[in-house]
Amino acid sequence: MSFKLRVSPLAIVASLALGVGGCSPDPLTAEEQAVLDRVYTDMPERQAVAVKQNLRITGLYKGELDTAYSPALGEAINQVHFDLDMVDDRYQLDNAADASGFLQSLASTSIRPSLINDLSVNPAEFVLVEAPGAEASPDGRGCSVSGGTYSRSGELIALRFHKQNRQVGIEIVWDGWPSPVFPRILAVGFGDTGLPLMVEYEQDGPITNAYAFTDNGFWVTDAMKQADRLEIGPESDIAPLELPTGSLYQAAKALENC
Repeated sequence: MSFKLRVSPLAIVASLALGVGGCSPDPLTAEEQAVLDRVYTDMPERQAVAVKQNLRITGLYKGELDTAYSPALGEAINQVHFDLDMVDDRYQLDNAADASGFLQSLASTSIRPSLINDLSVNPAEFVLVEAPGAEASPDGRGCSVSGGTYSRSGELIALRFHKQNRQVGIEIVWDGWPSPVFPRILAVGFGDTGLPLMVEYEQDGPITNAYAFTDNGFWVTDAMKQADRLEIGPESDIAPLELPTGSLYQAAKALENC
């Protein structure tokens, strides 16, 4: 097991400013709750859901992906606002225009790295729900094997490895991406080996179904044999997805042998 120490400039400034006083904001006032409730409820459905998708990264929100406002959602927004806007002080949550601006930024993909690196709370981590498979099954003109299922604060991602002739790819079914546009080239880390993969995708509501692949499939299976974790989308707004797969050796051998 490895541990990462993330220290960002914002976190350093926050620590210096707050000293031993902690990194918790004052609870929202009744006026601020009312403003957030009104502004959030007025957001387009996709943006409202995107706010919750992004907040799941932080572990501060673990609820459903709906458009309902709740005091718990408000306090999660309050903590992120406190950490990210403390220095610039651009947004006041008792002002509808400011609250709208902050919620729009919170619905964007570009804020995701900051939610990982710049908060005073530790980001949520994916946990293994269902382990990757060790046996391949027929799949059209090729075969496939499960890559496991993972969860983070209610967020779910399921993987499946596919092989057809020389092509090997990863099917990614994920309810955590907040944008209608998904990267067309995706870096995937198989343990210490990184590979660029081409991407096709489609979306159904909050669910993104992406297929990341290469026609040099042996690159993927060779990398899988040495991997005990996956990192999807490093150095991108995906932020990235760090998945504790455990050994992928048997899954790789199953693909090679089918």
